[in-house]
Amino acid sequence: MTFQARPSALPALAKSPRYEPGPPTAATEAGTDRHLALSEMFLGKTALVSMLPDVEREAVEWAYAYVHARIIMGSQIQSELPVDILRDGKVVLQGTADVVVGNQLFDLKWVERNYAEQMAAYALGLIQAHGFGEIVVHLMFGEKRIASRYTITREQAEAIVYPILDAVNDPTTKCRISDYCGWCKHSTYCKVRLAEINKVADGYEMVQVDDLSVASPESLAKALNLATVAAKWAEEVKEYCTLAVKEGVDIPGYSLKSRAGSREIAPEQINEAFGRSGLSSEAFIGACKLSIPKLIEAMQAQGLTRKDAENRIDERLAGLIRHRPASTYLAKDRA
Repeated sequence: MTFQARPSALPALAKSPRYEPGPPTAATEAGTDRHLALSEMFLGKTALVSMLPDVEREAVEWAYAYVHARIIMGSQIQSELPVDILRDGKVVLQGTADVVVGNQLFDLKWVERNYAEQMAAYALGLIQAHGFGEIVVHLMFGEKRIASRYTITREQAEAIVYPILDAVNDPTTKCRISDYCGWCKHSTYCKVRLAEINKVADGYEMVQVDDLSVASPESLAKALNLATVAAKWAEEVKEYCTLAVKEGVDIPGYSLKSRAGSREIAPEQINEAFGRSGLSSEAFIGACKLSIPKLIEAMQAQGLTRKDAENRIDERLAGLIRHRPASTYLAKDRA
């Protein structure tokens, strides 16, 4: 049996057997940074964690404290530990566990979602290597700083991992649409996903999209037309379902989540923040961002029209205002 994916792909492969991870994104790169920072902390190094954004730094520090609070003092802590998963004496999966202490497996994630298949693979590899009767899994979710804990045996892990490998290695296994499709490297060209999108086209009486991998300019135009409609439809569905859940409807597999807002200093407290920061005026100002629209609003508050306020700001700040690099985007030509 050959298998090229990593344990981290198993939750997606359980739903979409032909899934292949796409290129790194800002989110995956941020996750890598958090994992490396946590690993460095267990080596007594804090340079990496200190470079993270405040919210992420605090989450990594919380995870570090969570691990130490649940192990015996003096226990060997192994971070970024390579794990081989075997079947019939051959390696079928290879991954890297965040933190392992004896039979306890700690994994730092950001958003709370399903990671059961990935953890089962790590647990199976650790059981195979060390003969543990069971593995205690700790999933640490940094966004909300909450954790879940459960145990898993060899038999339970095999029952989760091996069927996924069988399905992926079976050439007759068909792929399925899932919530992981957007992260798949085949997302744009996937015939299964395209078939679902074309059902939307049928509903709107639009021409269906051709195979984009051999697309002509005309078929690309059709794809853009459909993408616009499908995106609008998708947002309408999300808004409708969100409202339904708020009103008490239980949608299987979904629940309301909240995301902490970014931290900021209120404008009226800027002077106090400067005094308490202990920074030089140059360093403090360098960390601030001046909003041109807010300046215009402040000028309007003095009794000027918006146009006069804009002109006054342009005159007084001439030579200081700069434009960000222009962005490029596609827009439909007007008839």
